[in-house]
Amino acid sequence: MGSAPKPPKKTGREVEVDQSGRTDVLAVGTVVAFSDGLQSSLRISSKVKRECFRRLKARGVRKHLIGIKLFAAGIALILEPFLPWLTIVIIDLEYVGWEAVIKEQVVRQWRRHRPDSKIPKIEFRQIGKGSRAHDLALAVYRGEQKADREAEAEELLAAC
Repeated sequence: MGSAPKPPKKTGREVEVDQSGRTDVLAVGTVVAFSDGLQSSLRISSKVKRECFRRLKARGVRKHLIGIKLFAAGIALILEPFLPWLTIVIIDLEYVGWEAVIKEQVVRQWRRHRPDSKIPKIEFRQIGKGSRAHDLALAVYRGEQKADREAEAEELLAAC
């Protein structure tokens, strides 16, 4: 895990979350990022995704759920250190129809690791190309900017 984030000047933040490189495509890495002044990015390498896929499949997780679980795990991990300052989290509609599963997994992870933190409201909307979260995720995905964190298989699996 990375170091603790520097407390922002204001609380009550609404942040957008986006990804570049889908978590269900194993040939390429994925970047999960959030932004609204306060921002961070998490890179999941294709090697880490393949390891998670192999281990989740061995646990009996259905193939079509693995990408969704990895996406939710990435969201939980990238936002967890910032929970005290967040009020609304808007997640891009990456996996239409799976919003309840994603939300449940993210909230369960936060309650497990931060039981005293207030859980922000989670919404799902289309995040457009003008979004700072989209721009950050894409810049890190393209290698134009360094990720704030590199995800490890163990932490992703623990969040699944």
